[in-house]
Amino acid sequence: METISLLLTKNENILVIIIQIIIIIALALIATKAVSVLIRRVETRFMRVGIDDQRQARIKTFLTTGIYVINIVILFIAVLMVLIVLGIDITPLLASVGVASLAISLGAQTLIKDYISGILILVEDQFRVGDSVQFDEFSGVVENITLRSTYLRDLEGKLIIVPNGEIRILTRPGYDWMRVVVEFNVPYDADVGRVVRVLEGAMEKANEDAEIGKYLLEKPQVQGWTSFSPWSVQVRVMAKVVPAQKMSVTYTLRKYGLDALTEAGLQIATGLPLNKGDA
Repeated sequence: METISLLLTKNENILVIIIQIIIIIALALIATKAVSVLIRRVETRFMRVGIDDQRQARIKTFLTTGIYVINIVILFIAVLMVLIVLGIDITPLLASVGVASLAISLGAQTLIKDYISGILILVEDQFRVGDSVQFDEFSGVVENITLRSTYLRDLEGKLIIVPNGEIRILTRPGYDWMRVVVEFNVPYDADVGRVVRVLEGAMEKANEDAEIGKYLLEKPQVQGWTSFSPWSVQVRVMAKVVPAQKMSVTYTLRKYGLDALTEAGLQIATGLPLNKGDA
């Protein structure tokens, strides 16, 4: 009878342990599923706000990484709870994990540095996909950003993969605006005051142009006489514009200015004057 009682007690203990392990596994699965659903809902809510595609990609990267990290933490906790249920002392295991983590962190400092830098790049919105940037001697258009690396495409079409931890100095032309500078060359004997007035009228028309007006962040300003060369006086026009439209706005402002000067009968200096013996 005592043997049977011991067997029953042992079986009951085994059954209790199995049930506890099943509950732990079930709770872990429920937790991972709940985290996944919660983060997906957060992602959906962010996407409904109407933010741009690049910011959506950054948020998606953050949320995907968050799911991965949280799931690892839940799995680790579940394993520790199962070991406790089985009666295994986890103190030496925790000490070993601490030593192993220290060794891994020392051996993977560069990798950790890359990931931390990647997180900061995304959080601070230092640059985006499609931006033209320069990292020290490397420059190109950003094609992709991950937590570990940034992918650039240079003018020759070469793909440059830059670890985020190596990005120390960043040059980003046209972060939120760029300046258009257009210079008009007029002869030394030209009436510069009249040239300025004609260009001011031309820039008024350009500012009202529906094609480029939406890209102008300020009204084009005529700076007046700014410099000279051996064969001309230079009158400068400047304006702040949306970075992606700098070339088209530059072309349009130059066209408005040249057309206005021509209509006003003002000559454009095109080169060194000919000497009497040149012909």
